[in-house]
Order: sequence, then C-alpha cells, then structure tokens
Amino acid sequence: MSVEGVIDIRLGASAQDGDIGVQSKRPLEACRLLEHLSPSQALERVPVLFALCGKSQQRAALNALQAAGVDIDALGATDESILSEAFHEYLWRFLIDLPKALKRNPQLALFSDIRQLISQLSRTESGLRQALVQQLQQLIEEQVLGIELNTWCHLDRVGFEQWLESGESIICQLLRGVQGACRDGSVATKSVAL
Repeated sequence: MSVEGVIDIRLGASAQDGDIGVQSKRPLEACRLLEHLSPSQALERVPVLFALCGKSQQRAALNALQAAGVDIDALGATDESILSEAFHEYLWRFLIDLPKALKRNPQLALFSDIRQLISQLSRTESGLRQALVQQLQQLIEEQVLGIELNTWCHLDRVGFEQWLESGESIICQLLRGVQGACRDGSVATKSVAL
C-alpha cells in the first residue's frame, strides 16, 4: 500500500542564483487512508504509505500529533530510527548509487555488512549495544573513510581536501571520481523521479 507519485526537481544552469524548482505530483490520498484511525494505528501505517524515508515521515506524523496535544511519549517515539534510516540512505547513495553513476562496481558486500550491523543494533537492548557500535565504527573507519571517525568529523576545509586528495578509502576514490567527472563535463544533467 504505497502512495505513488513523482517529485520533479529542476536545477537550472544558474542554480546558485536560485534557478531551482521542486514540484510534487504525489496524490494526497494518504490523508484519507489515515482517517478514523487511532494515533498509534496512524503511526504504524505512515511508514508503509511512504516508502521513501518512512521513519522520517513517521516522525513528522509524531510532531503533528504532538502539536495537536497528543502525548507522544505514550506512543514510543524514537529519533534513533530516523538516524538509522538517514545513515542507511546515505550509505546506499555512496556505496551503491554513486559507483553506478561513475560506471564502477557498487560496494554491495560492504553495504550489506554495514546494513546488517545497523539492523542488529535496532534489535539489541541498549545495555548490549556498545560492542555492535564499536564494530560499526571500526567498519566505517577502515573501509569507508580510511581514518578515525572522530578525526574525520573534526576536519576543517583544508584537512578535508587533504583527506580527499590522498585518501585511498572507497569514499575518497568515489568523490575524486565525481570531481573528475565534473571537470571533464561527463556528468550529464538529467531529470530524476523520486
């Protein structure tokens, strides 16, 4: 039960000057599919209706319920699922979509390993998570970034550029590929439907 539609994003030649357009062509059926449901029933249905960023959509629904005066603490609201979803989506773009766009092999095994750890984290009690978090961090540091996560998070612009230029991690290689494609003009402008 997904509410299909299209979001058209237009970036013109002068996008830096505001030549950008976004138009949603998604039908507004979701509202009717949530009528006459209890808050908890509606929250269960929202991620199913919105396949793209379902947890974020669920959080938006929680915010709407809170604004309407509903006690969301009783509904088991968690922002951790949103962070997990965002992390998953970024990794998908960097490890699968970006390599494909650059005509390179997607990093399916690495993506699968990281996804499995994220899934385990979501099912593990908070007191037992530390070992999984350390495994995930080590995997990200060694196979994605090529440097310690804390160091990477604190890079300034010069440090970031040095990391990008000299790093051998998969992300460095892919981002250098993007730089090269932008320089040589091989990046084509195309319409993307979401």
